[in-house]
Amino acid sequence: MVSVLAFHFSMKLVNPITAGAEKSCAFRSPEGAKVNSPGQRPGNRILPQGRALKGRNSIVVAPLQGAEIFRTCLPRALPWAFDFRPVGAPNHAAFHGYFRVLTRGLNLGLVLLSAALALRADDKPKPAAEPHAANHGAPAAQSGLKQELIAGLTEKDFLKLGDKPKTVKVLIVATWSGDNYGMNFNGYSKGAARYTIPKDWTVEVTFINPGPVPHSLIVIDKDDVRKLQMPEPYFKGAVVPRHLQGMSFDQAAFAFTASEAGEFAFACGFPAHSANGHWICLDVSAAAKVPTLKCGELPAIEAKK
Repeated sequence: MVSVLAFHFSMKLVNPITAGAEKSCAFRSPEGAKVNSPGQRPGNRILPQGRALKGRNSIVVAPLQGAEIFRTCLPRALPWAFDFRPVGAPNHAAFHGYFRVLTRGLNLGLVLLSAALALRADDKPKPAAEPHAANHGAPAAQSGLKQELIAGLTEKDFLKLGDKPKTVKVLIVATWSGDNYGMNFNGYSKGAARYTIPKDWTVEVTFINPGPVPHSLIVIDKDDVRKLQMPEPYFKGAVVPRHLQGMSFDQAAFAFTASEAGEFAFACGFPAHSANGHWICLDVSAAAKVPTLKCGELPAIEAKK
């Protein structure tokens, strides 16, 4: 559709239907092109005498009259179809009527072609959505992953009590399944999973990306998940190294203290990933006594050793 609109605009620029006594035609010139006196037609261009074109991207507006519009503007708009070089005094009314029909017909044809292509794309069968990993406990089988990084892991590893009091261990794996085209954490995206951590607890996070597409992990305010580029982590230290670059076939760890109650998110720090749904919820609650994890429509589970 963008190409159709651009073409329509170009035709409006050079369309002689509404031409008066004098019209202008704008076009780009090659590097070092020189002007020619009226009557000369190198490259089907007619320019006023005494002007030079400077630079490859310079725009020149040349006054045109009568049949010069057809010799200059139209061949540049549709060079593959036209090479009009009228001799003598042409019948302007005939030209105007012909090009009115031609312009409208071409625009309509391009619109219909774009619509047909869009309908054909919609008719293509879409792959069936994979069940979430939490429904079957292990990462979905996918090609291209470094399997040794996730071997033996299940959803029971996503949340565990730490070795010290008021400490919880969180495991977050990117591309656990094919959900959201692989941009998911533990098989969920767009806030469909929710960690709830009691206020003032220490959170020890392990992040794994077994795939080739770079991802990262950062804790941010939930209101920031739509940003194309992530801000600094909300809690001190709550981010993997080089979160804007991401990592592939690798893992990293960090820890932070959930010192403030509120709604936050575990988000991918790679530019634009979070805005495309690569994030899950993190709630810090002053009322919670035990860390929990709720995945989709499944009941929340409490952290255990």
